[in-house]
Amino acid sequence: MSSRRIDTVVRIRRLQVQLASAEVARSRQDVDRAARAEHTAWHLLAERATSRARTVDALLAERMMLAGGLTHANRLADRTATAHHHADLAIDEWRGAKLVLHIDHVN
Repeated sequence: MSSRRIDTVVRIRRLQVQLASAEVARSRQDVDRAARAEHTAWHLLAERATSRARTVDALLAERMMLAGGLTHANRLADRTATAHHHADLAIDEWRGAKLVLHIDHVN
């Protein structure tokens, strides 16, 4: 392989590593946002978990509100788990790109 061709391949591989690195950073930001939203939802739910109801109707209304909050918090937990999964995939892609760059550079 010519020196020029090798230089081109190495440049492309470096760009791929940079793009993969940027995706890792973006996916980590997504994890942080998802985790903060989830934490906030659980915190708000915990604050409202103590009953202040004086009547059966008020108790039922409180429980329905809490059930909605619990559903919301669980959905946010699912989003956090998904964000973690995507971050793991991005890290794997980045590692793979670095490995290919290293192999191309050594050869």
